[in-house]
Amino acid sequence: MGRSYEIGAWFASLATEQTAALERGLSGLDSGGAAAAREALGRIRAGAAMADRPRVAALARAMEDLLELVQAGEVDPGGAAAEALSQAQGRLAGLLAARDPAAEVDIGPALAGIRAALEGGAKSPAAIEALGQCLGLARPGGEPRLALSRYTLEQHLSQGNIYHLNLTAGRLADWNAGPCQALEEVLGLGRVPALEVTPDPAANPEAGGPGLELLLATVLDAELMAGALRLRPEDFRRLDQEDFTPTQAPCSVLRQPGLDQPAPAAAASPAGAGPATGPQLPEREAPGLEWLPEYLSLQLGDETYAVDILAVQEIINLPPVTRLPRSPDYVLGVINLRGMVVPVIDLRRKLGLPAAEPDEPVVMVMYVRDKIVGAVVDRVKDVVEIDHDWIQEAPPATGPVSREFLRGLYHHEDEMLILIDLDRMLAGDVYDDP
Repeated sequence: MGRSYEIGAWFASLATEQTAALERGLSGLDSGGAAAAREALGRIRAGAAMADRPRVAALARAMEDLLELVQAGEVDPGGAAAEALSQAQGRLAGLLAARDPAAEVDIGPALAGIRAALEGGAKSPAAIEALGQCLGLARPGGEPRLALSRYTLEQHLSQGNIYHLNLTAGRLADWNAGPCQALEEVLGLGRVPALEVTPDPAANPEAGGPGLELLLATVLDAELMAGALRLRPEDFRRLDQEDFTPTQAPCSVLRQPGLDQPAPAAAASPAGAGPATGPQLPEREAPGLEWLPEYLSLQLGDETYAVDILAVQEIINLPPVTRLPRSPDYVLGVINLRGMVVPVIDLRRKLGLPAAEPDEPVVMVMYVRDKIVGAVVDRVKDVVEIDHDWIQEAPPATGPVSREFLRGLYHHEDEMLILIDLDRMLAGDVYDDP
């Protein structure tokens, strides 16, 4: 089948998965669910841009705008904000359920509700002003591209780095990867506040198809990010606020002209031909998108461990920890991560290793079993591709580490990696609400 069908099938699978995550996040706005809901909406928006679903992308971005201010404490999560998000969630579900992208689903009331909640509920006029100022990546002799609000840009720069990635169709062909796989890998490292699908006339359509130009916001430094995505120096660059210039392109719900009207009705089908909805897309990922999974290696004492990199949301320095009474000894307490309460465990103690106090411990913030949790490690090392066919079974005697927590052993270059099964290891007390 054609690449457009492949992308459509991929987006159908992504939307199904992330809609469930969105529902869970919105149901817990008062207890930190805004971050999980934003994460799901960001993935839906990026996938919609890939699949040429502009109305889905516009509504998802509007919901992100409101949740961004909720998460920052600029807007209270209840009242008008909760009502606006609930209405928008229903309209978004209608758009995603419609197999025909031109189906008539009026998103105007949802956009109006979100704007009213923002303008009437924001505690700081400066936040609303920044949200309404659109900036784009400056280009010599051309219009700015990849628009985002000044508020979003400043938030991302205050929390980490922003990179411009230019993944041409030819570059993706060198990877032996399609755009769907590439976007999945990028989303595993952070947020994508802006994305454009770029045709590459010089590339063989059968080999590469469209390319991607996007902004990636992540806490990873350039070396670790480039290693994770197998990027060459010419594929990316780190950005500062000076790299952006004002643009008239829409970047937030406060700057979305023309999106308040219903989509035009689909053209009538010839008599007897049935509805012109195209093939029914399967609710799963399209075939042919396999790639070697990547793990993040980390140091604990003299041993090197590794975890699935898709579970790692960000890496931060160890902030102040609030202790919890009557908690297991491996639970250090909770931290405040941009307004979200996150439980933190000592990975050494959880694995049964001897206690130690590393000079500069870091926290891996992970999303496992539908929860956010932090794990303190000595240091993070590198990103490694793992071929599951070459994973060795962990021997019965694995020292102090429980065998049930391990996926196995993997020989990489000159060292043996101990692969941790996060689902098994993090089941239990650490997921109890603090």
